[in-house]
Amino acid sequence: MSHPKIPERPHYNSQQQQQQPHQQNRNSPFAQSSNSAAATTTPATTTANNPSSNRLQFSSSVTSSKPTSGIINFGANFREHLENSLESIENFGGFKKYYRSDNANLSVDREMNLEKKAVELGVKFFLVAYSTLNSDCRTCLVPTSSINEKHGCHLATAMFFKTTGADPDMFLVPDPKTFIQLPWKPDYAWVQGNMFLNGQPAPQCPRRALINMMERAKNSGLVMMSGIEPEFTILNKDGSDVGDNIDSRQPMSLHDPLSIMRLAPLLTQIHDVMSAIGWKPYQIDHEATKCQYEINFSYADALTTADRFCFMKFMMKQLAEEHGYRITFMPVPFANLLCSNGLHINVSLWNEKEKVNLFPDEADAKLGISKLAYNFIGGLLSHVEESCAILCPTVNSYKRLNLGSWCPNTITWGGNNRTVLLRVPCENRVEHRLPDASINPHLAHAIILAAGLDGIDNDADPGPIIDFEVHTRPKEFKNVPTSLLEALDKFHESEFARECLGDDYAFIYLFMD
Repeated sequence: MSHPKIPERPHYNSQQQQQQPHQQNRNSPFAQSSNSAAATTTPATTTANNPSSNRLQFSSSVTSSKPTSGIINFGANFREHLENSLESIENFGGFKKYYRSDNANLSVDREMNLEKKAVELGVKFFLVAYSTLNSDCRTCLVPTSSINEKHGCHLATAMFFKTTGADPDMFLVPDPKTFIQLPWKPDYAWVQGNMFLNGQPAPQCPRRALINMMERAKNSGLVMMSGIEPEFTILNKDGSDVGDNIDSRQPMSLHDPLSIMRLAPLLTQIHDVMSAIGWKPYQIDHEATKCQYEINFSYADALTTADRFCFMKFMMKQLAEEHGYRITFMPVPFANLLCSNGLHINVSLWNEKEKVNLFPDEADAKLGISKLAYNFIGGLLSHVEESCAILCPTVNSYKRLNLGSWCPNTITWGGNNRTVLLRVPCENRVEHRLPDASINPHLAHAIILAAGLDGIDNDADPGPIIDFEVHTRPKEFKNVPTSLLEALDKFHESEFARECLGDDYAFIYLFMD
C-alpha cells in the first residue's frame, strides 16, 4: 500500500528589508574580527581557543543550501522517512548529534520511589503529564500501585507522527523531581514525564529538547533562570463571554479593585495553591481589558519554570471550573477586547556552580549589564524571525501581534522601554515580550536559550539601545513575521532551528503545526 506524499508548503515571499543593527557588525566592540568568517559558516563547529568550546557553535547568519520551498527534504514521503528512522534510533537526523544517547534504560530518572512516597502522603492516583507540540498538556491517569512500572505509561506514536495503530508505542516515564500533590485534591498527584521510544529518549519530546539544551549550557558552567508573566481571561461557564458582566461594561479596568474582589474567591484559591506548593506568588493584577488578569510567582531554572507553566494551566482551569467559570490563555479570545494575553519570559544566565547572576555589571555605564548579557541579547535579536513559530505558534497569536496594544512587533531592544521587543527593566534580567501563552513552554525556553548562547558564541552586537517609543518611528525597524505562514517559512529556512532542535524535530514540528 502506498502512502500519500506530503504537500509542499507554500513559500512566503516578503519584501527585502535592510540589515538591522542587531545583526553581526564587524566594526562593533562586541565583534571578534579574528572570527569574522563565522557569520557565513554553515556547519556547527567547536573551537579550541574558545572558553565555550564545549558548546556547539551556531552560525548567527547562515546561508543554507537547502531548498527554500516545500518542507525539509527528508525523502519521498513522510512514511518512508519515519520507517527508515525507526529502523535504528541512532540514525535519527540530528538525534545522535544533538541529543544524549546514553543507552540508559527507561528507569534512569527514578532515584525516588514514587509509589512509596505516594502511599506515605495518601496519594491514590497520579496524573503523569506531557506537553504536546501544539502546546497542550495531556496526562495519563495512573493508580499509585502502577506508578513504578518499568516501562512507564503507554503513548500512541500517532500523537506525534500521524501513524497507524500498527506502529510502536512511546513510553512516558515520570520524573520524580516534579512531584506535586494537589492541595485541593490530595488523593491525586501531578508528575511531569519524559518520552522514550525504542528504549531511548524520544527526540520528539519537547521536554527533552530543553533538557538537552540546558545540558549544553551546563557544559560551559551556565544555567538559564526564568520567570514568566502569565496573562489569562476569565470566562463564563460556557465560554461565550467574559465571566464578570459588570467588568465587561468597563472598557479599561486596569487594577480595578471591585473587579478583583468580585472574582477574589477564585483568584485567592489560585494564590493559595501556588503558595502551598512553594512557588511564592507575589502579585495578582487586573490587566487592562475585561476579565483579564496576571499572576506572578518566583523565578527558577528554565526547566522548572516550563514544568510549572504546564501544571499552572491545568490547575487554574480546573479551579475555575469548580467556581463556575472557565479560564483561557488564548492571546485574543474576543475580537472586541482592547488588549491581548501574553506570556513575557524574563531570563538571565547564572554561574551554574556558584549560583551567581552573570548579567549585572556595575562598570557598564549604559544599562549596568555585562558583555555576556549584551551578546545574549544580540543572539535573541538575530534569531527572532525563525524563533517566532515557536514563540507565537498559533494563528490567533498573530492577532495579538497585529493588535497594536503593548505588544511589540518590531525587532528592537532597549532599557526600561515597554515598546521594544526585548526589554531590560533592570540589570539582572532581560524580558522577552514576544511569546504568548499558547507556547509549548519547553520548546520556547529551549529556543530562547539556544539563541542567547549563539549570541555569546558569535559575539553578537545587539545594536543601539532604543530609548523612544517605537510606534512613533515604525519604518525604522524590521517587523517580526506577521502571520503563522510567514513564521513557519522562516523556521523552515533556518539552519539554526534545525541545529537547535534536530532535523527530525524541525520536520515533525512543521508537519504537525
